[in-house]
Amino acid sequence: MKGGGRQPGPATGFTLLELLLVLTIVGLALTVVPPLLSNAMPTLTLKGAVNDLALAMHRARGLAVTRNRTQEIRLLPEQGVYIAGEKPLRHSLPAAVKLGVEQGVLLDASTGEQAVRFFPDGSASGGLISLSDDRRRFELEVNWLTGRVQTREVDNAAG
Repeated sequence: MKGGGRQPGPATGFTLLELLLVLTIVGLALTVVPPLLSNAMPTLTLKGAVNDLALAMHRARGLAVTRNRTQEIRLLPEQGVYIAGEKPLRHSLPAAVKLGVEQGVLLDASTGEQAVRFFPDGSASGGLISLSDDRRRFELEVNWLTGRVQTREVDNAAG
């Protein structure tokens, strides 16, 4: 009867050559991936800002309908800020993102403050808001009849 010792066989584990090969691949990946991510960051920042503003508008429309009270999103293009909510919260856009209001309700000519209003019947004042950076431009269009918010990317050279 044999003892509980190990049977002779092939050695397990990694060779030094295999470890060096894996470390070389990991090192190359670490030098290639960060530049790719840094190029994608401005686009992600802009898309995030567009999604946040669109969500605030959807929320304002929903509150107007459920609370039976007009809601508004106030826009301060010069400051890159929008103000939303029943307990108004000030939302600052990232520094690289520019806010433009092509159509809106002018609230204060001295500050350029404008608004998009949502009414209890689901309609809105209408509006066309743009968010852009050096590379891309998105528009948020608020339909006056339905209050629906549509987001689309437009040619940056056109604006």
